[in-house]
Amino acid sequence: MKKKLLLCMMIFLMVMVQLQSGLVYARGTETVQTVRVGFFAFDGYHMIDEEGRKSGYGYEFLNLLSRYCNLRFEYIGYDKSWEETLKMLETGEIDLVTSAKKTSEREKKFAFSRPIGSSYTIITVHKDNDRIISGDYQTYDGMRMGLLRGSSQNDNLKDFAKEKEFSYKPVYYDSVDQLKDALKRGKIDAITTSSLREIEEERVIEKFDANLFYAIVRKEDTSLLDEINYGIEQMDLTEGDWKNQLSYRFYDMEDNVLRFTDREKELIQFYASDEHRLKVACNVDRDPYSYVENGEIKGVIPDIFSYLMKMAGIPFTYSTPESREQYEEWMRSGTADIFIDYDSKNGNMVAEAGGVVTADYLEMHIARLFRLDQGDIGRRIALAKNQKLDEDSLFTKDAELIYFENREAAMDAVLDGRADVTYVYSYMAQKFINGHRNGNLSYTALEEPSYAYCCYLPDRVNHELAGILTKCIYHMPSDELQRIISENTRYRVENMTLAEYLELHPYIILGILAAFVALTMIIVLFMKVQTKQRLLIQEKENLVQMEQMARKAQAAERSKTNFLFNMSHDIRTPMNAIIGFTDLLEKHLDDKECARTYIKNIQTSNDFLLSIINNVLEMARIESGKTTLDESCCNVYEFNDSLFSMFDPQMREKGIRFTRMCRIEHTDVICDETKLREVFLNILSNSLKYTPAGGTVTMKLTELPSDRPGYAMFQTVIEDTGIGMSEEFISHLFEEFTRERSSTESKLNGTGLGMPIVKKLVDLMQGNIEVESKVGKGTRITVTLPHRIDGAEDIIHQTEKASDYDMVSFKGKRILLAEDNELNAEIAITVLEEAGFEVELAEDGIICVDMLEKADAGYYDLILMDIQMPNMDGYKATRTIRKLADKEKAGIPIVAMTANAFEEDKQDAYDAGMNRHIAKPIRVEELMAALAEILKEEK
Repeated sequence: MKKKLLLCMMIFLMVMVQLQSGLVYARGTETVQTVRVGFFAFDGYHMIDEEGRKSGYGYEFLNLLSRYCNLRFEYIGYDKSWEETLKMLETGEIDLVTSAKKTSEREKKFAFSRPIGSSYTIITVHKDNDRIISGDYQTYDGMRMGLLRGSSQNDNLKDFAKEKEFSYKPVYYDSVDQLKDALKRGKIDAITTSSLREIEEERVIEKFDANLFYAIVRKEDTSLLDEINYGIEQMDLTEGDWKNQLSYRFYDMEDNVLRFTDREKELIQFYASDEHRLKVACNVDRDPYSYVENGEIKGVIPDIFSYLMKMAGIPFTYSTPESREQYEEWMRSGTADIFIDYDSKNGNMVAEAGGVVTADYLEMHIARLFRLDQGDIGRRIALAKNQKLDEDSLFTKDAELIYFENREAAMDAVLDGRADVTYVYSYMAQKFINGHRNGNLSYTALEEPSYAYCCYLPDRVNHELAGILTKCIYHMPSDELQRIISENTRYRVENMTLAEYLELHPYIILGILAAFVALTMIIVLFMKVQTKQRLLIQEKENLVQMEQMARKAQAAERSKTNFLFNMSHDIRTPMNAIIGFTDLLEKHLDDKECARTYIKNIQTSNDFLLSIINNVLEMARIESGKTTLDESCCNVYEFNDSLFSMFDPQMREKGIRFTRMCRIEHTDVICDETKLREVFLNILSNSLKYTPAGGTVTMKLTELPSDRPGYAMFQTVIEDTGIGMSEEFISHLFEEFTRERSSTESKLNGTGLGMPIVKKLVDLMQGNIEVESKVGKGTRITVTLPHRIDGAEDIIHQTEKASDYDMVSFKGKRILLAEDNELNAEIAITVLEEAGFEVELAEDGIICVDMLEKADAGYYDLILMDIQMPNMDGYKATRTIRKLADKEKAGIPIVAMTANAFEEDKQDAYDAGMNRHIAKPIRVEELMAALAEILKEEK
């Protein structure tokens, strides 16, 4: 008895061990589950053509589902009716039916999946509308709602609004185009229509009143239902609006952020281990698509796949077949884990051997490569031995087919005249022609035949890996795909001659010619100025005594000599650069990056030569008396904003702090805005040029009392902490071609014409300019100009910039600024404090959250949050704040103030819980308007 009891216990323990070991498994080791699907005949949903190919909504749905579930589908009952199919499911002859609508009778017998098809009533807003928040119906209240006259969705909206307890103001239009235009112009806040329309520049905030259908299983088959629901969930996240895509084929609602589920992350980790390293194979006889060079697989297809696997974070190794025949045998036997160049249009591997495929990542077309002297239709056709082409559609009946060992040999035969035409892949033709520019060759890309390539995974590999790769395919940047194609088809310059390179890049010759023409013009203009100086001296000889005339002649001669010295150097500097970099370009033609750098330097030198010409021409025009004032209405604030916006990025780049102040009474005046802009551009350019990194530049605009009726007097002071000028030089500052130091000494380029032009323009506008400067301390330039007021009714009494916000309303408001960059923080604090705010600084997200938690509720009015910060970034800090137990603190307004300025960055900010997004560099008026709006809403 004891022996029997002991034996039973041992058996029990063994069973338990087996059960336990069955529960612990690696994600990559499960076997594929076969599911029997009811495939009843239904036009458009389940179809089988004369050649036995299946298609339809239900079939394509299951193909997509197979990417995300480790399932294989067997299709049964094409000759059965709908009622018979349901009976087969009930009796266990099949496991799944995919087109059932919910009824009370069916819900008693079957379990229903997530919806797999529908149409909806939708509400959309403009993509930049961040005031209306999806699901927050308080933000919906009072919306101006655009509606189509006579649409059934209008009644659906009434019921939905009543259910969600929000009101709206209907505005009716006759067409969808009118609705879109009204939304774009801000005449309405939202649109209600059917989902069966293309969505552009809009964001869907509501979907309701759906007419749905489902996949169904038996009530007890819960594990299969869970798996199907998981796959549908991944399709919803990854495949965009796949339901409408299957129905209408023109919807594309992809998620722009690449995300993996926990299941997928676990699978990625499984395949990332050395023990389960994936083996990858592809065909290797199609340069530049896929080929072997020095034992390494290269080409467009391997480069695309490597990029996708890098996105997924999965390492792999290549298995290299010796021939196309061996590769095809590998695919039939499933020797590798992934075959990366599977033709989804013409392949039958999935149908014959099982497995799963990803979405298509590349479409390949056939090209007709031909000799130009023979035309694109020739009798002698060169073909590779292993090519498979539809000869009836491509060749004439009397064509002479000449076979070669491979495609390269066939193209060589066309090149040397042994054949007239060959058919190869389009990128192959492109690369061949790029490498033989003088070969009298061209090619024509054909629409058909074409080959859509995807990745094929045998059944022994977890099907969900195909879903991971598909997500990466959908999120692969298009410019990255074009870069890969360009890199693999471009003309490599190792053996390129200078003549060939210049033929490809004629702009280099144009640049050199432009520099020569510019130099000639400078010499001619200089000779003209020199002649004018001699005439002036001769004229003065008749008016003054000999001694005065001699002194002035000597001074003029010194000025000309200095000018000749400086101009000779300034001209030779860019010319030397042009000549030098042209020589370097010739020596480094094989280095693309170096070539680009040399070309950029040549262009920079050209720009400087042209600036010399422009200054000389402007001076000549002013002196000729041809310059007059072309006055029109000008908004002083907008003019001041444009100056600041133009120089602020340049100042920041050099490390200069640039600030401004504007206190005026009259905003609209009559002036010559172009010449006024030229005055301050010259002055600010000098401040930028002669102020070192770490310095400051300030621009202050003040309106002075005016004793002239109808006129306002404006004083602009531009002050910097630059290298400054000596008192002796200031007296000569406005003389032509005068500089205190040459560009050799200062390392800065200039003609000495900028300030003379400024002086003459200020005089022309009946103004005054004063200069104060000390060597090593900086320069202060004061420009005072009278401008006629544009209408007394436009006078606005204020001390700061007129805008939509009231500066007084900011006084006493406290901002918590989260910013790790000291310079950015200093600028933000200065701007905010000048506006009346009290500002406290947090150097990273952790400090920001800590300061908010420790403060009393209501102590801070809002938070300005940078994104890229150490320790804790702005997104995480915002999410942490929104989860605080104190609801008042958790609901504090948060504004993203960041250089992350793409649309996806804005969406990430909103997803994290932020109220607004403002891109750096900050426009003060935009920032203040946003803060005013938020504070007004908080009231």
